[in-house]
Amino acid sequence: MKTCDSETSADNQQGNKPLSNNIEFLSPYFLGAYGENNDVLESMLVEFVRDHIYWRRNFHPEDTPPITPQMMNQASYLDSMAKIREQLHSLTAKLKRSVPFYNPRYIGHMSSDLMMPALLAQLITNFYNPNNITGESGPITLKMELEVGEQFATMFGFNTEANKYPCAWGHLTSGGTNANFESLWNFRAAKFYPIALFAAAKQLNLTIDLSIETSDFKDLADYSCWELINFSIDQVLEIRKLAFKQVSSQLNDLKLNEFKQAIEDNRIETLGPAQFFCRTLAA
Repeated sequence: MKTCDSETSADNQQGNKPLSNNIEFLSPYFLGAYGENNDVLESMLVEFVRDHIYWRRNFHPEDTPPITPQMMNQASYLDSMAKIREQLHSLTAKLKRSVPFYNPRYIGHMSSDLMMPALLAQLITNFYNPNNITGESGPITLKMELEVGEQFATMFGFNTEANKYPCAWGHLTSGGTNANFESLWNFRAAKFYPIALFAAAKQLNLTIDLSIETSDFKDLADYSCWELINFSIDQVLEIRKLAFKQVSSQLNDLKLNEFKQAIEDNRIETLGPAQFFCRTLAA
């Protein structure tokens, strides 16, 4: 029987390196510090640009092309093309003074080289110019956005089953800064939600005694403002669920909608921080 030490020794003799020191598996995924994968990048980009052009030409091929050969031979057209090329040369000349984040010498920086599959996917998708604002304008990429969101939620341990509460939600952003701002915005909205719930209940003379549902909480009116803004996010979600369960059994649909609107009217997102805190301090 071989010991663990003998197995390790045998592996090293065969030239097998530990995964932590072996980065060869990354070689297909980057253009490379010296552009080693330039042929692959160029051939794939040309292939899929041609594929996109084929798609355009086969969408109602009976239509007359709006850009005619006569237009393409006019002096104004050729002059515009020359200017475009000139400006692109100027742009790339300036960009060459950029920081070479692609090089391993800069690997400690927050920016790094882009993965080639992602770079190609972004360049190719730009030709299709989808708009994810609605399913009508981005039927394919909107579905992909939801899939990515579900993957991230699963990776971080959030529930993604719609029939279970709470269920994760989200969307793709234009970058990390925007994502951070939205995260803080939503955190603040959840953190101050109990204040809006308390104000709505007081405004409509409703009693929301959470101790009826569980011994973990008490009557909403018995909490101080300090306590209301210091619940954890999980507790806020639980309070919201229990409050609506209790109120829904007391009110008809019309009054329930009035209650929901009162909550929205008293939220920090609606009032703005200045008015929200003035009301909270006054209460």
